[in-house]
Amino acid sequence: MYRLTISSFFSIIRNLLLFYGLFVPFSGFAQALNFKQTNYTIADGLPSNECHDIVQDSLGYIWIATDRGLVKFNGYEFKTYGFSDGLEDISCLNIKIDRHQNIWILTLSGRLFRYDKAKDSLSIYKYQDHLNKLFHLIKIHDFDLSDNGGISFVFLGIGILTISVDGDVILKRGNIIEDIEIVCTKVTDNGLLISVNSNNGPPDYTYRNGIKKIKYVEYYACDYQIQHGDITIEGIRDPSINNLNFEAFRINPFVDLISIYGVDYHVNEDTVIVRMHQSEIENITVANDTSYITTEVNQKGVNFYKNYDSLLEDKHSILIPNVSATHSIIDVDGGIWVTTLNQGLFKLDQKQIITVDETKGNKVTSIERFQNNLCYVKENNALYKYILNEEDSLLLYDSSNRIQSLTCDHHSKEMIVCKYPSVRLNTSYNSLPIFCHNELGGISVSNSNNAFVFSDKYFLSGANYLMIYDDLDSLEKNNRFEIRFKKRILGAALVSDNNYLLGTENGLIQFKDGEFIRLSNRPYILRSRINDIKKYGDDYLIATQGNGLVLWDMKSKLKQLTKSNGLLSDNIDQVFIDRNEDIYLSTKSGLGKLWFDASDSLVIRNYTTFHGLPSNEVNDIARLEDSLYIATGGGLAILAGEQALAARQTIRIEKVEINGRAKQIEDEGVYSHLENSVFIEYKTLDYDMLGKIPYRYKLNDRPWTSTQSTFANFSSLSPGQYVFNVQSKNFDDIWSESAIISFTISLPWWRTWRFYGLGFCVVLLLGFMGYKRRTEYLKNRIKVEREIRELERAALQAQMNPHFIFNCLNSIQRYLMDADKENAMEYLAKFATLIRQSLNASSENKISLDQEIMMLQNYLDMEKLRFKDKFEYQIFIDGAVTPEEISIPPLLVQPYVENSIIHGMNGMDIGGLITIRFTRVSYHQIQVKITDNGQPVSQPSRAKDLDHKSLGMSITSKRLAHNNKLRDDSILIEPNYSQEGTEVVITISI
Repeated sequence: MYRLTISSFFSIIRNLLLFYGLFVPFSGFAQALNFKQTNYTIADGLPSNECHDIVQDSLGYIWIATDRGLVKFNGYEFKTYGFSDGLEDISCLNIKIDRHQNIWILTLSGRLFRYDKAKDSLSIYKYQDHLNKLFHLIKIHDFDLSDNGGISFVFLGIGILTISVDGDVILKRGNIIEDIEIVCTKVTDNGLLISVNSNNGPPDYTYRNGIKKIKYVEYYACDYQIQHGDITIEGIRDPSINNLNFEAFRINPFVDLISIYGVDYHVNEDTVIVRMHQSEIENITVANDTSYITTEVNQKGVNFYKNYDSLLEDKHSILIPNVSATHSIIDVDGGIWVTTLNQGLFKLDQKQIITVDETKGNKVTSIERFQNNLCYVKENNALYKYILNEEDSLLLYDSSNRIQSLTCDHHSKEMIVCKYPSVRLNTSYNSLPIFCHNELGGISVSNSNNAFVFSDKYFLSGANYLMIYDDLDSLEKNNRFEIRFKKRILGAALVSDNNYLLGTENGLIQFKDGEFIRLSNRPYILRSRINDIKKYGDDYLIATQGNGLVLWDMKSKLKQLTKSNGLLSDNIDQVFIDRNEDIYLSTKSGLGKLWFDASDSLVIRNYTTFHGLPSNEVNDIARLEDSLYIATGGGLAILAGEQALAARQTIRIEKVEINGRAKQIEDEGVYSHLENSVFIEYKTLDYDMLGKIPYRYKLNDRPWTSTQSTFANFSSLSPGQYVFNVQSKNFDDIWSESAIISFTISLPWWRTWRFYGLGFCVVLLLGFMGYKRRTEYLKNRIKVEREIRELERAALQAQMNPHFIFNCLNSIQRYLMDADKENAMEYLAKFATLIRQSLNASSENKISLDQEIMMLQNYLDMEKLRFKDKFEYQIFIDGAVTPEEISIPPLLVQPYVENSIIHGMNGMDIGGLITIRFTRVSYHQIQVKITDNGQPVSQPSRAKDLDHKSLGMSITSKRLAHNNKLRDDSILIEPNYSQEGTEVVITISI
């Protein structure tokens, strides 16, 4: 059995203010309870149509106990938990939620299961063994969860078994008192557990819900005792009746309802049980302070009682007929959920908009408030009067002539019906006139399409003319001011005396002092068709065809609202301003409502067939008392009361998968570069939207993506930081706050700064090692090359010695042949000295300049002896030259001196002169000039000499070439041949 628990009672109380407006506004209509009914069955995903219990958790999910499993509903799909989820018995009977929002399920086999939301699975009650010991005797009727973690179980005919959170077991049987039939045996955190005792057998225990604080308490919290003499039971002939089937419900803190054998009683404040009526009540839900919803089995359905008296008298309205209803709840948004035994799950939502039954499917083209009633036109030619609190409308006129519009003059309490011909309806204050013979009473005037009523003028416009009447009496006299005009007038507004704004098919114009004036400052968007104009404060609201709604002050102030701002359409047919200064827009796409909130910001709310309009074609609007009446292409609709904006939705991210593997939802998650395919599932729980919730999401600063899917999939994301935003839109097109999750896809290891740093270090190390190796290689190579060149130099220098020695030996041989022993001995001595100097110099790469000069002197002295003093020589050393501090290659100057002697002095008998000068030309260079005054030579002879250089000069040239390769310093030799002699300039870097 299913009762109203304290937790659900308080949950209902939280919604009383919201729900209070659910029923009261409709008390005056025949359609008192106008609910939108949604039925979920097997076809919608339920595992079974046999549903026993229902709850809503703190997150908003709906949980249903069925005989084919536990079901979780999120507004989109039903998820069924069964054997694979740990539910060993899928026949679920009762659901309860503890204070930690854990869900507990009692099954037909007497097993209790707990749902673990972290694991999304179920596990059996850890003290199930204690229950099994009694369950083989009798089944568990119900159970109760206490705030301290204990659980109480009602065993039929046995008693109440309580198991503490630590596993301690207490079995309590009812107090057996003579002639006492009903005994409360246990007070729980959520209500009362009671028993019905019998002298003829074990007691029949059942579950009792109510208020924690019990007014009538006897031993062990006894609430009521039904016995002879204590409480009068009216209507029961035999008060000693046994084996009572007992149900109990707390209606308010002082009044309870009980059901015995299907006969309902209430216990009033005087502790008198009063018989009410026969019923099969399974559950009572408190809708507001005065209204109740009952669920009844045996096809008794779901009923609504508007107050407590109607409950006692069984005066109810049927919400759902011919169903066996087991339980009902009111969710956090005020929706009613009902479980049934044979027709699945029902959801009831109070309609925002209801349709007058007799107009359903008919086109209503015009509507106008006329005193305390309404007149409306159906199917273009039938005029009706709609009277409050009456079921049927009164047909006033039905003709083949088309009725164009209705216009009421509220000052004169008369109405103008625009048709062919137009008529004036004379009326008293309280009612419209009685029409006879199918003819409309009143005064006929010329055919007109529209009528506009101002304080002192009445405009009737036709296809190409405008008729102006000073008063309605002028209609009878046909006394009018008529202007022929090529444009059709669709809207008009008073600016000042004899000054009007007119809306035409070609835009906005001005009619002032009987003349049409084209507005020079008319904005471009007001040059196309204007359907309606209304004065709004100091401004004008202008309904355009194609440019939306325009607010203009006829000066510089201009504001345009279009679909981009939230309007349903850019084609506005009519503007209606009610007593609260709210603006309503008629379009062929629905009804729009605009108003300014407390912060003076414009708010837009739209109504379409999704919100209950019979058609999106809205033709006209009128207000009567607290209701807005809407003429649509599908009937006359009523929007009752002040409709607040729907609450902003809450969206949650439910699942994140990386590369197809589920990840725990966490902000700032970091994933590898290979984990770059991200799947994000999100949901908004809004059961009113029937799974048609618009969403939009974006990643970082990318544009919003609009969708109705509940997931977003991103594949092959590049490494980087990402922020995912997702929002949902409610009934009133208001976006929710974003649900945000941030994550990072790491760079591959070879693109990280650490790798770059390490790579740089490795490259630097390898570069250094390569550089060092290369340097060592070059050093070794240079060393080898140097050694080779040194050897080559030594070899060349060694070639000098035989050449020089050969010349010297020839000279000695000549002395000996001439028997000139004295000169031979002197020559031989100088030769020996020169040979020793040459040998010493041959092992050196460089020698000092003074050594080179000493060898030159010895050599020149020898050559003077050999040539018998045919020449003289002079050696000059510049003062800036310090011979001891300067090093040059050995025997560098000697070959050129030899060349001067052999070639320059050849052919001279006497007077030859060879001059050698050592000068410093710069800090790093010295210059050696070798000059002789030998016989001048011709150009051919000089060329021949150049082609046939002496062996000494050839060897010297090779030595100098090797020297220049071997060292950075270089030796430059510049010979100069002229008629005066020969000069050789040797520039040496030092």
